[in-house]
Amino acid sequence: MSKTIFALVAAATVGAATFAAAEPFNSTGNYFGASQTVMSSSVMDIDLVTTSGAGTVSIYDYNKGTQGALLGMTTVNAGANADLRINLGVPPRNDVIAVLTVGGEVTAIQEYDVTTR
Repeated sequence: MSKTIFALVAAATVGAATFAAAEPFNSTGNYFGASQTVMSSSVMDIDLVTTSGAGTVSIYDYNKGTQGALLGMTTVNAGANADLRINLGVPPRNDVIAVLTVGGEVTAIQEYDVTTR
């Protein structure tokens, strides 16, 4: 019986630690969808951005870990914003980084691999 109780306590502790580690990211309510690859195009499609308030998504050039020039941006509303299309003007040469800003503060960042398929 004590082995069963120990196993239950250990499982609960691991579960609580996992939840605590994930909680700061999810508690803000600001995040990008799971997709991390986009096609090289003058228009970038982002499947989902969820935000706690109205804000903007800005797309920047991202080469070798360095954020570069602003390529395009769009506004988002509070809640889930599906199927965003952001005009970049020209197809990016490098990977890109999306930055979600709400109330003047950066609340989420997502790197995207750009493919030419």
